[in-house]
Amino acid sequence: CEEGENVIKYYSVDVIGNTEAEKTLSVIADFSAAETGVLISAPVYENYITSRISITLIAEDKGVIPSGVKETKYSISQSPFIGYDSPFTISGDDGIYTVNYYSADNVLNAEIVKSITVKLDNSPPETEIIAGLPQYIADNRIYISPRAEIELAATDPSVNEAAAGLENIRYRIDGGEWKIYTGTFTLTEGVRAIEYYATDNIGNAEEIKAQIYYVDDTAPETSIAISQPKYLPDGSIYITSSAEITLSAIDPVAENVSCGVALTKYRILSSTGIYEDWRIDESINITGPDGVYTIEYYSIDNLENTEIVKSITVKLDNTQPITTITAGEPKYASGERVYITSQTEIVLTAEDPIVNGVACGVLYTKYRIDGGGWIVYQTEQVPLLQEGIRKVEYCSIDNLGNKEITREQVYYVDATASLSSLALGEPFCASHSIPGVEHSTAVVSSLTPLTITAIDPVIKEVASGVKEIKWRIAGGGWQTASSAVAVFQIEDTFADGEYKIEYYSADNLLNTEPAKDRTVILDNTAPEVYLIFPSTANTGLCQMINGTVTVRGTVTDPHLKYFNLDYRAYNGTVWQTAVSTKEIIVENGDLGEWNTAGLDDGWYVLRLQAVDCVNNASETEVEVYAGQPYKLMEIGSKGKGDGEFNHPGYAAIDEDGGIYVSDTENGRVQKFSSGGEHLLTFGKGILNEPTGIAVDNAGMVYIADRNNDRVVKIEQTSNDSWQLVGEITGLNKPHGICVSSGLIYIADRNNDRIQVYDSALARVAEIETGIEVELNKPQGVFAVKDGEIYISDRNNDRALVLSSTGSLKQKIEGFNKPDGVALGGRGFLFVSDTNNDKVKMFTPEGVLAAVTDGDFNKPGGVAVFNGELYVVDSLNDRVVKYGAPPKDMSGGRTVMVLGAKRQNSTLAVFELKEVYAYPNPAKRVNPKIHFDCGVSDASVNLRIFTIAGEQVFGCDMSNNYVAAKNAYEYEWDSTGKASGVYIYLIKADRNGVSLKKTGKMAVIK
Repeated sequence: CEEGENVIKYYSVDVIGNTEAEKTLSVIADFSAAETGVLISAPVYENYITSRISITLIAEDKGVIPSGVKETKYSISQSPFIGYDSPFTISGDDGIYTVNYYSADNVLNAEIVKSITVKLDNSPPETEIIAGLPQYIADNRIYISPRAEIELAATDPSVNEAAAGLENIRYRIDGGEWKIYTGTFTLTEGVRAIEYYATDNIGNAEEIKAQIYYVDDTAPETSIAISQPKYLPDGSIYITSSAEITLSAIDPVAENVSCGVALTKYRILSSTGIYEDWRIDESINITGPDGVYTIEYYSIDNLENTEIVKSITVKLDNTQPITTITAGEPKYASGERVYITSQTEIVLTAEDPIVNGVACGVLYTKYRIDGGGWIVYQTEQVPLLQEGIRKVEYCSIDNLGNKEITREQVYYVDATASLSSLALGEPFCASHSIPGVEHSTAVVSSLTPLTITAIDPVIKEVASGVKEIKWRIAGGGWQTASSAVAVFQIEDTFADGEYKIEYYSADNLLNTEPAKDRTVILDNTAPEVYLIFPSTANTGLCQMINGTVTVRGTVTDPHLKYFNLDYRAYNGTVWQTAVSTKEIIVENGDLGEWNTAGLDDGWYVLRLQAVDCVNNASETEVEVYAGQPYKLMEIGSKGKGDGEFNHPGYAAIDEDGGIYVSDTENGRVQKFSSGGEHLLTFGKGILNEPTGIAVDNAGMVYIADRNNDRVVKIEQTSNDSWQLVGEITGLNKPHGICVSSGLIYIADRNNDRIQVYDSALARVAEIETGIEVELNKPQGVFAVKDGEIYISDRNNDRALVLSSTGSLKQKIEGFNKPDGVALGGRGFLFVSDTNNDKVKMFTPEGVLAAVTDGDFNKPGGVAVFNGELYVVDSLNDRVVKYGAPPKDMSGGRTVMVLGAKRQNSTLAVFELKEVYAYPNPAKRVNPKIHFDCGVSDASVNLRIFTIAGEQVFGCDMSNNYVAAKNAYEYEWDSTGKASGVYIYLIKADRNGVSLKKTGKMAVIK
């Protein structure tokens, strides 16, 4: 049949084939089963459902003629089918469920069981909130950084393979607007509450969750603390390695949030580079070398909020100060000992060494003395130490408490001055007394060693020793000897006299004693000695003595000890006493009587020696001839020819030894050589009984033209010619005449006066008054330069010595009509005692020294040249020359008598005559050495030695002949030579014959 209304025909047939009749039945054929559809309520997501979602089965019978749905049944996952009558839900565990269902129509056309598979998902999603880094959880709090990303991660749990899947996640912050989560997000600083949930695709929504985050965006703050020792001057920080450096960090609460400090880091930089790399905070001690260090540091909180790096600079000083102790002045070091005085300031100088540019500086210095209490050193109150051995301990502490090791210094404190004394060595005399000399002050010479001895007393085991001795003489500059003994002399540059010697000593610390003084008398001058008679200035006749001789002279010295006179034979070596030692001062007086009786005729040396109390010695020697005068030459005889005389009157000697004789009654003048040879006769026919005669240095001859009452001036134009060049008139029987220093002295006999004219023949003076007895026929006159005038006052039988102005100085009597006068060496006066037929010699004091008796007959004029006496023996018509015999003469005496026209031998004998040094002593002048060997053509050599025999000078004296003195003379330049006694040696050679002579001379500077 077909779908729809059908007739059914039917019958039955039994088994045996009985067939029933066909029957019919009208039926509606409904062959189409009902169809069931499923409707699932929202939300619908794929095949997922929840127990809240209803399932509706919708059945429909769609056949041609549907019979209608009779029923719908369903079965859930193997459960029995149950009839469906309304929408149903599935409950139970999540999982996969199969809903079988079908519907049947009223004809029971049942559709094929259909099924749907659903996934029951009643489980909401599960959402996890995840905070990114950095984060930190503490005390059930989650701290995060604003940099930390918040992630919401949701999952839809799969239960029995059922999970509809996540639809979305929603969240809101601090109760704000809900937002669908689309990705990570961040939070601002503060306490932040996040609510969130997830919904799956079928509307399962999880419960709202909430999470609080503590958002911290603030970095920590770190502070640094430095323990003692530290020193903070002017913003600098000085520390030692003992100083502990502590870093303290806090995490500030910002917006009610602080996650806390996680760690603090630091590193140390030194002035020479990185010293330590970054390290976790710990207690810091800088233990490197001294220098400048920079500590850099910062802190990080638990969210890695990092503090900006901070730094602090410190100066590490572990170096102890160094203290030096210095003693001020005065001080003295000897070996390891340092000596000071109680006034020497002890200076402690502390220095804090700069190491790598760092030194915190000295805080203070302290010291103690001899183990006493410590004292802080102050520059304004430096320590002074008392005398003795003192130990000073000291040390310094810098501003960080770095303490120097205690040092010590031992000082030897000497506060006591040295002591000195002055001793006088030899020669000296403490006091002295002889007639005329008394003194109580010590006398010394420049040879006297003056010794100052100093000691430094040991006080409390300390004595620094003598450093120096100072002295000065007469307030002069201080002299210094750097020793404990000073030996000096008063130099001979000091004039003799009284001197105060001041002296003192100082030890090596200049502890100085008060100056002491002692007064001494300096005497470097040897006694002044000279012989007036006999005299070294005497030559020729003046050297002769006879009988008992009154030795006259001077011995004077303010400190004289004694003098004595002794003598020896000229060639002898043995000295014998002439006058015994005397302790008396004599000035221009009698030194004693020397009895020469019994001495063989001959030459002798008389020596005068004097010594003062400091052994300054002087001596002078004079050569004398004991015996009668020696006639050296005789000129003339009675007559009128050349070389003959007729009652000659006077004689004059020129500087070359030429002899002029006034041949009175022959009315002329004759000139002879020094040897007696006739040279010239002039004046005949012009002169009328000439008497006095004189020759000046220019060779002009002055003649007293007696009976013409004038004086004429004659000039020699050659050896054999002459001319009258001037005259002085107005005289009355002029007699004696003398020329001295350009002045002409005339004995204006019958006018009883002396007239003085200049070289221009003009009168300048007249001497006739001021004398106790007026002149009475003055006959002879002799004058010396700027000195005395000697006059023979004939009719008063006397000789007078007047001053240059005419006042009386001396009167000598005992004559019988004296005539000629002449002055010899050292002021010895020769006077012809005419009517007694003698020539007398007087000392400068007017004492008769000798009488020459030469068988004279009315001797007239006398002249002295080079110590030789010329006597005009008037009535014997001759001129006789007297002197001393040669020193080497042996045998009898001889003399050459010269008459008219006879040639004279010069009598030049090479022999030692006068040899001496003058002045002797030479006090601040150069000495001269006089050497007479009788000739002028010898080779003469001079050498001078010290008393020790060292030659200090030598020269050839051959060209130093002085004709006026008939001797060689040399002036020795003693500049630069020391005071003392020198020996001179003179050697003369002539024709193979040698002469030697030594002598002594004293030089005083």
